[in-house]
Amino acid sequence: MAQEWWDKMAAEWAPRHAAAVWRSMEIHLFPKLESRPISDISTMELLFVLHAVEKQGLHDTANRLRERCNAIWRRAVKTGRAATNPAADLAGELITPISKPQPSLTREELPAFLAALATNENITLQTKYLIKLIMICFTRIGETVQATWDDFDLDKALWTIPPETRKLKRALKAAAAPHVVPLPSQAIAILQQLHMHRTEGNDFVFPSFFYRDRHMSRTTLLKAFERMGYGGKNTENGHIVTHGFRATASTILNEDGFNPDAIERQLSHKEPNQVRAAYNRAQYMDERRAMLQCWANYLEKIEQGQMSLCWPPCTHRAHESA
Repeated sequence: MAQEWWDKMAAEWAPRHAAAVWRSMEIHLFPKLESRPISDISTMELLFVLHAVEKQGLHDTANRLRERCNAIWRRAVKTGRAATNPAADLAGELITPISKPQPSLTREELPAFLAALATNENITLQTKYLIKLIMICFTRIGETVQATWDDFDLDKALWTIPPETRKLKRALKAAAAPHVVPLPSQAIAILQQLHMHRTEGNDFVFPSFFYRDRHMSRTTLLKAFERMGYGGKNTENGHIVTHGFRATASTILNEDGFNPDAIERQLSHKEPNQVRAAYNRAQYMDERRAMLQCWANYLEKIEQGQMSLCWPPCTHRAHESA
């Protein structure tokens, strides 16, 4: 039953997510339940298995497993292979995980991080460029490492992220629009440097260090943060993750008066109203371009030690451009 449910759902999920879902069941559910007839498994028996996961401190995993069991049994009931759904009776019985924000940099921590990035000799120049491009454009790591040179129009200062590499359910990718990112001058300079050292036969902007036809690994930056003292086994300077750059940019830009709708569009967050989404894509492009240029200037001046943490004069705030 689990295989049948997973086969159906995996067609709509990203491959990495589908593999992770199956792996979680292999680790926590199948060893104790795999050979049991689904109609014979009781609520108490399932609760015992999920409590064992909780005892490991994996509260979020336990709750996700209950949700997956609920879907599997619901399918079994609908198709006449089980009379009841024991997972449904366990709603609210597990410890609710405490949601923690992604580890990120505060405004006050930016200067030290940028200084560490510039001076660390154990990080390749390509990796440094990847970090800086993500900081400037606050794009997702997956869509950034998968970017190809065909995605960029440096003359128009635009980066078009195709639906195939966006964070979307697989079923939505075919009909989804690309995410267009305006490029500040600092981002263009990074791309020009990368293009000068373009790997022959590899069209990825950030090619793999080890494989000729692949892109850099998503985990490369985590290793870099560890070398800088910001992650892994070395957190002497703090703790960050790649996704945290998006939180840093969003927090500072919102605090400093930029248009929240323009920030959300830059973050590529889904707009539930499709008519409004189409309007926003066109309406906020100029505003996003100005906002990103101001943000890139801010990061550059902090890196160069030329300014305090307050913003430089900027005439492109939401209330002024309106």
